[in-house]
Amino acid sequence: MAHAPQFSIVIPTHNRAELLQRVIALLIKQSVTASEYEIVVADSASSDTTPEVLKRLASELPNLRSVRLEQPGAAIARNGGLAAATGQMVVLIDDDILVRPDFIETLRNAAGKHAGCVLLGLIEAPWEDSTDPFLRYLLQAQDVNCYAFPDPCNVPAAHFYTACIAIPRDLIKELRFDENFGGAGLEDMDFGLRLLSGGTRMVYIPELKVLHEYYPEYPGYRKRKFRLGHSLGYFVSKDPKNAAYFYVEPNWTRRWYRLYVALLAPLARRLLLRENERKRKGPLPGALYTFIQRDLRVQLYDGMRDYARQNIQRKSD
Repeated sequence: MAHAPQFSIVIPTHNRAELLQRVIALLIKQSVTASEYEIVVADSASSDTTPEVLKRLASELPNLRSVRLEQPGAAIARNGGLAAATGQMVVLIDDDILVRPDFIETLRNAAGKHAGCVLLGLIEAPWEDSTDPFLRYLLQAQDVNCYAFPDPCNVPAAHFYTACIAIPRDLIKELRFDENFGGAGLEDMDFGLRLLSGGTRMVYIPELKVLHEYYPEYPGYRKRKFRLGHSLGYFVSKDPKNAAYFYVEPNWTRRWYRLYVALLAPLARRLLLRENERKRKGPLPGALYTFIQRDLRVQLYDGMRDYARQNIQRKSD
Protein backbone atom coordinates (compact mmCIF):
# COMPACT_ATOMS: atom_id res chain seq x y z
CA MET A 1 0.00 0.00 0.00
CA ALA A 2 1.28 3.51 -0.90
CA HIS A 3 0.67 5.01 2.54
CA ALA A 4 -0.18 3.91 6.04
CA PRO A 5 -3.91 3.16 6.34
CA GLN A 6 -6.13 4.54 9.04
CA PHE A 7 -7.06 1.07 10.34
CA SER A 8 -5.20 -2.23 10.68
CA ILE A 9 -7.53 -5.20 11.15
CA VAL A 10 -5.46 -7.83 12.98
CA ILE A 11 -6.76 -11.41 12.88
CA PRO A 12 -4.98 -14.28 14.64
CA THR A 13 -5.87 -17.65 13.13
CA HIS A 14 -5.15 -21.34 13.57
CA ASN A 15 -6.47 -24.13 11.29
CA ARG A 16 -9.67 -22.38 10.21
CA ALA A 17 -9.00 -21.92 6.51
CA GLU A 18 -12.62 -22.18 5.38
CA LEU A 19 -14.07 -19.87 8.02
CA LEU A 20 -11.19 -17.42 7.62
CA GLN A 21 -12.10 -17.00 3.95
CA ARG A 22 -15.65 -16.02 4.99
CA VAL A 23 -14.29 -13.52 7.51
CA ILE A 24 -12.03 -11.90 4.91
CA ALA A 25 -14.75 -11.94 2.24
CA LEU A 26 -16.89 -9.71 4.46
CA LEU A 27 -13.98 -7.45 5.41
CA ILE A 28 -13.24 -6.62 1.78
CA LYS A 29 -16.87 -5.70 1.06
CA GLN A 30 -16.80 -2.51 3.10
CA SER A 31 -18.53 0.77 2.36
CA VAL A 32 -15.17 2.59 2.42
CA THR A 33 -12.25 2.36 0.00
CA ALA A 34 -9.62 -0.35 0.49
CA SER A 35 -6.94 2.32 0.99
CA GLU A 36 -8.44 3.23 4.38
CA TYR A 37 -7.64 -0.11 5.99
CA GLU A 38 -5.37 -3.12 5.83
CA ILE A 39 -6.04 -6.70 6.90
CA VAL A 40 -3.19 -8.40 8.77
CA VAL A 41 -3.64 -12.12 9.38
CA ALA A 42 -1.31 -13.74 11.92
CA ASP A 43 -1.16 -17.45 11.11
CA SER A 44 -0.47 -19.32 14.35
CA ALA A 45 1.31 -22.44 13.06
CA SER A 46 -1.67 -23.67 11.01
CA SER A 47 -1.28 -27.16 9.56
CA ASP A 48 -4.33 -27.04 7.27
CA THR A 49 -4.62 -25.09 4.00
CA THR A 50 -4.45 -21.69 5.73
CA PRO A 51 -0.98 -20.79 4.32
CA GLU A 52 -2.11 -21.56 0.76
CA VAL A 53 -5.36 -19.64 1.21
CA LEU A 54 -3.52 -16.59 2.55
CA LYS A 55 -0.98 -16.68 -0.27
CA ARG A 56 -3.77 -16.73 -2.85
CA LEU A 57 -5.78 -13.98 -1.17
CA ALA A 58 -2.70 -11.76 -0.77
CA SER A 59 -2.10 -11.98 -4.52
CA GLU A 60 -5.68 -10.83 -5.14
CA LEU A 61 -6.12 -8.21 -2.40
CA PRO A 62 -3.65 -5.31 -2.18
CA ASN A 63 -4.66 -4.47 1.40
CA LEU A 64 -4.17 -7.97 2.84
CA ARG A 65 -0.93 -9.20 4.39
CA SER A 66 -0.10 -12.22 6.51
CA VAL A 67 2.62 -13.21 8.95
CA ARG A 68 3.49 -16.76 9.88
CA LEU A 69 4.20 -17.69 13.52
CA GLU A 70 5.73 -21.14 13.93
CA GLN A 71 4.77 -21.40 17.61
CA PRO A 72 1.03 -21.70 18.32
CA GLY A 73 -0.77 -19.51 20.84
CA ALA A 74 -3.29 -16.67 20.84
CA ALA A 75 -0.94 -14.18 22.54
CA ILE A 76 1.93 -15.06 20.19
CA ALA A 77 -0.29 -14.61 17.13
CA ARG A 78 -1.71 -11.28 18.31
CA ASN A 79 1.78 -10.00 19.04
CA GLY A 80 2.88 -10.98 15.55
CA GLY A 81 -0.09 -9.08 14.14
CA LEU A 82 0.62 -6.02 16.29
CA ALA A 83 4.22 -5.94 15.12
CA ALA A 84 3.15 -6.08 11.47
CA ALA A 85 0.29 -3.55 11.68
CA THR A 86 0.92 -0.09 10.24
CA GLY A 87 -2.46 1.62 10.73
CA GLN A 88 -3.18 4.58 12.98
CA MET A 89 -5.68 2.44 14.85
CA VAL A 90 -5.27 -1.30 15.44
CA VAL A 91 -8.48 -3.33 15.39
CA LEU A 92 -8.41 -6.78 16.96
CA ILE A 93 -10.95 -9.37 15.84
CA ASP A 94 -10.91 -13.18 15.76
CA ASP A 95 -10.99 -15.61 12.86
CA ASP A 96 -14.64 -16.47 13.52
CA ILE A 97 -15.95 -12.88 13.58
CA LEU A 98 -18.26 -11.82 10.75
CA VAL A 99 -18.56 -8.08 10.15
CA ARG A 100 -21.18 -5.92 8.46
CA PRO A 101 -20.53 -3.77 5.35
CA ASP A 102 -20.41 -0.61 7.48
CA PHE A 103 -17.88 -2.01 9.98
CA ILE A 104 -14.98 0.26 8.98
CA GLU A 105 -17.27 3.25 8.45
CA THR A 106 -18.71 2.82 11.96
CA LEU A 107 -15.19 2.54 13.35
CA ARG A 108 -14.14 5.73 11.56
CA ASN A 109 -17.10 7.68 12.92
CA ALA A 110 -16.56 6.38 16.47
CA ALA A 111 -12.82 7.13 16.35
CA GLY A 112 -13.59 10.71 15.33
CA LYS A 113 -16.10 11.14 18.14
CA HIS A 114 -13.96 9.48 20.84
CA ALA A 115 -10.43 10.52 19.91
CA GLY A 116 -7.70 8.80 21.89
CA CYS A 117 -10.03 6.20 23.37
CA VAL A 118 -10.15 2.42 23.05
CA LEU A 119 -13.35 1.39 21.26
CA LEU A 120 -15.21 -1.75 22.32
CA GLY A 121 -17.66 -3.33 19.87
CA LEU A 122 -20.71 -5.52 20.44
CA ILE A 123 -20.14 -9.24 19.85
CA GLU A 124 -23.41 -11.03 19.13
CA ALA A 125 -23.91 -14.79 19.45
CA PRO A 126 -26.05 -16.58 16.84
CA TRP A 127 -27.90 -18.73 19.37
CA GLU A 128 -31.03 -16.75 20.20
CA ASP A 129 -33.39 -19.28 18.61
CA SER A 130 -31.31 -22.37 19.28
CA THR A 131 -32.86 -25.57 20.66
CA ASP A 132 -29.46 -26.95 21.63
CA PRO A 133 -29.54 -27.43 25.43
CA PHE A 134 -25.99 -26.26 26.00
CA LEU A 135 -26.33 -23.12 23.88
CA ARG A 136 -29.54 -22.37 25.76
CA TYR A 137 -27.56 -22.71 28.98
CA LEU A 138 -24.90 -20.25 27.79
CA LEU A 139 -27.53 -17.65 26.96
CA GLN A 140 -29.38 -18.23 30.22
CA ALA A 141 -26.21 -18.07 32.34
CA GLN A 142 -24.83 -15.11 30.35
CA ASP A 143 -21.59 -17.05 30.17
CA VAL A 144 -20.61 -14.80 27.27
CA ASN A 145 -19.42 -11.20 27.05
CA CYS A 146 -21.28 -8.76 29.28
CA TYR A 147 -22.29 -5.28 28.10
CA ALA A 148 -24.31 -3.99 31.06
CA PHE A 149 -21.94 -1.12 31.82
CA PRO A 150 -22.86 1.61 34.34
CA ASP A 151 -20.98 4.10 32.17
CA PRO A 152 -20.51 3.06 28.50
CA CYS A 153 -18.02 5.89 28.07
CA ASN A 154 -15.74 4.51 30.77
CA VAL A 155 -15.82 0.71 30.55
CA PRO A 156 -13.72 -1.18 33.13
CA ALA A 157 -10.56 -2.80 31.78
CA ALA A 158 -11.82 -6.26 32.79
CA HIS A 159 -14.14 -6.07 29.75
CA PHE A 160 -11.33 -5.79 27.22
CA TYR A 161 -12.66 -8.30 24.65
CA THR A 162 -10.24 -8.94 21.78
CA ALA A 163 -12.93 -10.35 19.48
CA CYS A 164 -13.84 -6.76 18.51
CA ILE A 165 -11.82 -3.87 19.87
CA ALA A 166 -9.99 -0.90 18.36
CA ILE A 167 -6.91 0.72 19.91
CA PRO A 168 -5.08 3.90 18.87
CA ARG A 169 -1.62 2.84 17.77
CA ASP A 170 0.14 5.47 19.88
CA LEU A 171 -1.37 3.88 23.01
CA ILE A 172 0.06 0.44 22.24
CA LYS A 173 3.68 1.49 21.65
CA GLU A 174 5.77 -1.53 22.76
CA LEU A 175 3.02 -3.13 24.84
CA ARG A 176 2.42 -6.77 23.95
CA PHE A 177 0.31 -9.70 25.07
CA ASP A 178 1.88 -11.95 27.71
CA GLU A 179 2.92 -15.08 25.83
CA ASN A 180 3.13 -17.10 29.05
CA PHE A 181 -0.63 -17.55 28.90
CA GLY A 182 -1.24 -20.97 27.37
CA GLY A 183 -3.85 -20.74 24.61
CA ALA A 184 -6.70 -18.25 24.68
CA GLY A 185 -7.83 -17.20 28.13
CA LEU A 186 -7.29 -14.01 30.15
CA GLU A 187 -4.37 -12.85 28.03
CA ASP A 188 -6.75 -10.24 26.63
CA MET A 189 -7.88 -9.04 30.06
CA ASP A 190 -4.26 -8.91 31.23
CA PHE A 191 -3.34 -6.81 28.19
CA GLY A 192 -6.32 -4.52 28.74
CA LEU A 193 -5.46 -3.90 32.37
CA ARG A 194 -1.95 -2.83 31.42
CA LEU A 195 -3.11 -0.80 28.42
CA LEU A 196 -5.68 1.19 30.39
CA SER A 197 -3.68 1.56 33.60
CA GLY A 198 -2.61 5.10 32.70
CA GLY A 199 -6.15 6.45 32.69
CA THR A 200 -7.11 5.89 29.05
CA ARG A 201 -10.85 5.38 28.64
CA MET A 202 -12.49 2.45 26.90
CA VAL A 203 -15.79 3.38 25.23
CA TYR A 204 -18.52 0.93 24.34
CA ILE A 205 -19.83 1.39 20.79
CA PRO A 206 -23.02 -0.73 20.46
CA GLU A 207 -23.36 0.24 16.79
CA LEU A 208 -20.10 -1.60 16.12
CA LYS A 209 -21.82 -4.98 15.88
CA VAL A 210 -20.16 -8.20 14.78
CA LEU A 211 -21.40 -11.79 14.72
CA HIS A 212 -19.41 -14.48 16.50
CA GLU A 213 -19.75 -17.55 14.29
CA TYR A 214 -19.22 -19.93 17.19
CA TYR A 215 -21.26 -22.94 18.26
CA PRO A 216 -19.55 -24.48 21.30
CA GLU A 217 -20.40 -27.99 22.44
CA TYR A 218 -20.51 -29.07 26.05
CA PRO A 219 -17.48 -31.46 26.07
CA GLY A 220 -15.23 -28.93 24.37
CA TYR A 221 -16.45 -26.11 26.60
CA ARG A 222 -15.57 -28.15 29.69
CA LYS A 223 -11.99 -28.39 28.39
CA ARG A 224 -12.03 -24.68 27.70
CA LYS A 225 -13.04 -23.98 31.30
CA PHE A 226 -10.17 -26.16 32.52
CA ARG A 227 -7.72 -24.17 30.39
CA LEU A 228 -9.28 -20.94 31.65
CA GLY A 229 -8.69 -22.12 35.22
CA HIS A 230 -5.06 -22.75 34.35
CA SER A 231 -4.80 -19.23 32.92
CA LEU A 232 -6.54 -17.84 36.01
CA GLY A 233 -3.91 -19.46 38.20
CA TYR A 234 -1.17 -17.73 36.23
CA PHE A 235 -3.09 -14.44 36.10
CA VAL A 236 -3.38 -14.31 39.88
CA SER A 237 0.23 -15.41 40.38
CA LYS A 238 1.34 -12.37 38.35
CA ASP A 239 -0.42 -10.06 40.80
CA PRO A 240 -2.51 -11.31 43.75
CA LYS A 241 -4.73 -8.23 43.37
CA ASN A 242 -6.02 -9.76 40.12
CA ALA A 243 -8.02 -12.24 42.20
CA ALA A 244 -10.47 -9.42 42.95
CA TYR A 245 -11.80 -9.63 39.37
CA PHE A 246 -13.22 -13.12 39.93
CA TYR A 247 -15.51 -14.78 42.43
CA VAL A 248 -14.00 -18.01 43.69
CA GLU A 249 -15.97 -20.21 46.08
CA PRO A 250 -14.31 -21.40 49.31
CA ASN A 251 -12.62 -24.80 49.42
CA TRP A 252 -15.52 -26.58 51.11
CA THR A 253 -17.89 -25.42 48.37
CA ARG A 254 -15.51 -26.67 45.68
CA ARG A 255 -15.34 -30.09 47.36
CA TRP A 256 -19.14 -30.19 47.53
CA TYR A 257 -19.39 -29.28 43.82
CA ARG A 258 -17.03 -32.11 42.88
CA LEU A 259 -19.07 -34.64 44.87
CA TYR A 260 -22.33 -33.27 43.45
CA VAL A 261 -21.08 -33.54 39.87
CA ALA A 262 -19.65 -37.02 40.34
CA LEU A 263 -22.91 -38.35 41.80
CA LEU A 264 -25.30 -36.71 39.34
CA ALA A 265 -23.34 -37.00 36.09
CA PRO A 266 -25.19 -40.14 34.83
CA LEU A 267 -28.59 -38.56 35.46
CA ALA A 268 -27.50 -35.27 33.88
CA ARG A 269 -26.43 -37.06 30.71
CA ARG A 270 -29.89 -38.63 30.39
CA LEU A 271 -31.59 -35.28 31.03
CA LEU A 272 -29.45 -33.63 28.36
CA LEU A 273 -30.36 -36.32 25.82
CA ARG A 274 -34.06 -35.94 26.59
CA GLU A 275 -33.87 -32.14 26.44
CA ASN A 276 -32.13 -32.37 23.08
CA GLU A 277 -34.87 -34.63 21.72
CA ARG A 278 -37.60 -32.19 22.77
CA LYS A 279 -36.16 -29.40 20.58
CA ARG A 280 -37.37 -26.68 22.93
CA LYS A 281 -36.19 -23.09 23.18
CA GLY A 282 -35.70 -20.87 26.20
CA PRO A 283 -34.32 -21.54 29.70
CA LEU A 284 -33.29 -25.04 30.76
CA PRO A 285 -35.04 -26.90 33.58
CA GLY A 286 -33.60 -25.79 36.90
CA ALA A 287 -31.92 -29.06 37.84
CA LEU A 288 -30.10 -29.36 34.52
CA TYR A 289 -29.04 -25.72 34.58
CA THR A 290 -27.62 -26.14 38.10
CA PHE A 291 -25.69 -29.26 37.14
CA ILE A 292 -24.02 -27.67 34.11
CA GLN A 293 -23.17 -24.54 36.08
CA ARG A 294 -21.49 -26.51 38.87
CA ASP A 295 -19.77 -28.88 36.47
CA LEU A 296 -18.16 -25.95 34.66
CA ARG A 297 -17.07 -24.45 37.97
CA VAL A 298 -15.42 -27.76 38.82
CA GLN A 299 -13.51 -27.68 35.53
CA LEU A 300 -12.34 -24.14 36.30
CA TYR A 301 -11.16 -25.09 39.78
CA ASP A 302 -9.45 -28.22 38.49
CA GLY A 303 -7.54 -26.05 36.03
CA MET A 304 -6.49 -23.72 38.83
CA ARG A 305 -5.39 -26.67 40.94
CA ASP A 306 -3.42 -28.12 38.02
CA TYR A 307 -1.62 -24.80 37.53
CA ALA A 308 -0.76 -24.67 41.24
CA ARG A 309 0.65 -28.22 41.12
CA GLN A 310 2.75 -27.44 38.06
CA ASN A 311 3.99 -24.21 39.60
CA ILE A 312 5.07 -26.00 42.77
CA GLN A 313 6.85 -28.62 40.65
CA ARG A 314 8.70 -25.96 38.66
CA LYS A 315 9.86 -24.26 41.85
CA SER A 316 11.04 -27.56 43.35
CA ASP A 317 12.97 -28.37 40.18
